[in-house]
Amino acid sequence: MFPVENPVYIFAIAVTIFFIAPKITRWLKLPDIIGLIIAGVLLGPNALNILALDSSIVLLGTVGTLYIMFLSGLGVNFSDFKQAGKRSLIFGLLTFAIPQSLGILTAIVVLQQNWPAAILLASMYASHTLLAYPIVSKLGLKRSEPVVVTVGGTLVTNFLALSILTFIAASVGGELSYFFWVKIIFSYLFFIMIMFVLMPVAGRWLFTRVENEGVAQFLLVLAWLFVSASIAQLLGIEPIIGAFFAGLSINRFIIHGSPLQNRIDFVGSIIFIPYFLIYVGMIVDLRILFSGWESWLFVITVTGTATAAKWLAAFFAQRLFHYTRAQRGVMFGLSNAQAVNTLAAVLVGYKLGLFGENILNGTIVMILFTCVVSAFMVEHQGRIVALQEETEKDAGLGVIQPDHILIPVAYPELVPRLAELAHLLKKEDRDTILYPLSVVKDLEDAEIQLVSVRKMLSGVIEHVGGTDSRAQAIARIDGDIPAGIMRTAKEIGATKVVIGWSRETRKTESDFNSIAEKLIEECPAIIVVGNLLAPLNSIKQVRLFLPRHAEREKGFITCLIAWVNMVNKLRVPARIYGFADSVNDTKNYISRCGNKQLIFYCVEEDLPSAWRNFQEATNKDEMLTLLGARPGSISWGNSQFRITSHAVRSLPEVSFVFFYPERSV
Repeated sequence: MFPVENPVYIFAIAVTIFFIAPKITRWLKLPDIIGLIIAGVLLGPNALNILALDSSIVLLGTVGTLYIMFLSGLGVNFSDFKQAGKRSLIFGLLTFAIPQSLGILTAIVVLQQNWPAAILLASMYASHTLLAYPIVSKLGLKRSEPVVVTVGGTLVTNFLALSILTFIAASVGGELSYFFWVKIIFSYLFFIMIMFVLMPVAGRWLFTRVENEGVAQFLLVLAWLFVSASIAQLLGIEPIIGAFFAGLSINRFIIHGSPLQNRIDFVGSIIFIPYFLIYVGMIVDLRILFSGWESWLFVITVTGTATAAKWLAAFFAQRLFHYTRAQRGVMFGLSNAQAVNTLAAVLVGYKLGLFGENILNGTIVMILFTCVVSAFMVEHQGRIVALQEETEKDAGLGVIQPDHILIPVAYPELVPRLAELAHLLKKEDRDTILYPLSVVKDLEDAEIQLVSVRKMLSGVIEHVGGTDSRAQAIARIDGDIPAGIMRTAKEIGATKVVIGWSRETRKTESDFNSIAEKLIEECPAIIVVGNLLAPLNSIKQVRLFLPRHAEREKGFITCLIAWVNMVNKLRVPARIYGFADSVNDTKNYISRCGNKQLIFYCVEEDLPSAWRNFQEATNKDEMLTLLGARPGSISWGNSQFRITSHAVRSLPEVSFVFFYPERSV
């Protein structure tokens, strides 16, 4: 009867465990990850033997491994990565050199291993798996500097550790030669060129053609992941590095919090990652703890060395980078888990005859111990870091009220991108609600039109429902459409009104249609007028123009925060153009936001040169944004009006977004 071999029964047991184990560990106030690993230990062949470690478990466990590495690459913002590049390199070298040195010492002195075995064993301590990355993601710390530094350091230390594994295997097998080194160098250079030159071009073309096809987009992402891992393996590079690079190369096309991002996280969290955790648990054999004092010596030495070395690396990084103790705990927790690379290295060493069973069994127990410690540390210390960062943000900008974003829609073709723009502008706040609105003019056929409008709004709700935003559709009849929009905005307490205009509107002499003009004149909420001609995930750069005295407007800060939210989620560099006072104040406000996006500040001396530099080399892959001025406001003037008018008419293929700060009622 046992172990279970029927695939239906295996899957039924697995998904039941996926549901029950996290609930038990939460009741015990432990991270979810621990429950799934322990479940794998108990169900595996070395305990109750309910599930066999067969090809299906190995397959899905391997997929889960690649998926975790892919998610870690996907969560890296390249602007943050560039700014933290030096620190990532330093931490990567620390978390490699300290375990490697300490590991060689203990392997030779305590475990009496020869030099090849000692070097390979130490490389197992140096590598690590970002097992606790889903916890970081759940806590909203993916862009926290210690996390970005650790993820970057993971690439460095895993690359070096896997290089040692390749070197030792080739040395023992007699394959080490000049040609071996040429092949390795060529393989990495060729792979990097494919991932960061060829695939982004192909990705932009493909994503443009499946813009509104959710299933096709997700399948494209999966293909991207596994094709990248396959190419890496064909070139003699570890597939996990290929998966990480796949995440790095594609993350520009996946907007944070979008339906596609949520599908990726959802599938990983319910299938692939739990299977990987079960797989890790099933390879652990706790029986070695009862096989004598020699086994205990190996277990304690291997486990203690790996944990102590990773803690020392995090400790020195904390001192060098002036991090808090909680941030050090997150770095240690993320870098402590030994799983994928460690297992691969110990199996290679065992097959080559470098390791005996004591090393093999001690390493497997180390995997369990470090995974549990990793999950616990990241869960506990990550909450402290999240609270610290939230407190600092509130201290810098004051307590920010939840967003209520009203989206008046009239043209069905504008709905998807307009809803996506509203999502980009919203604050990272669970209470944020998007309100798609359609106002039907009070005529004889108003009720018939209302039925059609409600069908259109249901499509908007379906689109928004795939994001991390809540949505509530509103349809109403009113004698005057602008007045109906403003009454609705007042009723729901709208903080922003996001409105678009069709391509036909841009061909007229007027800047905006009469509805937008009326809202700009009279509605007190922030008004955002968008003309989005290209998919938002294809935007390569954002430019912002500030009129003179923009920083003196009452709603300048809240308007700027919305713009920063948009740039952060697009993950693209940005340039801000304006006069000295406006640019300097803007720079100060953005630094107080804790923003690490790659932003360039361009100070101008006169309006003509400012506008000329602003639109220089502009193409359809860029987005031009302007901080508009309401009639009669501090920054209002005829010259500013001419700029907005010129922008609409002179650049017909460029996407625009105009921001109008809130005003007093």
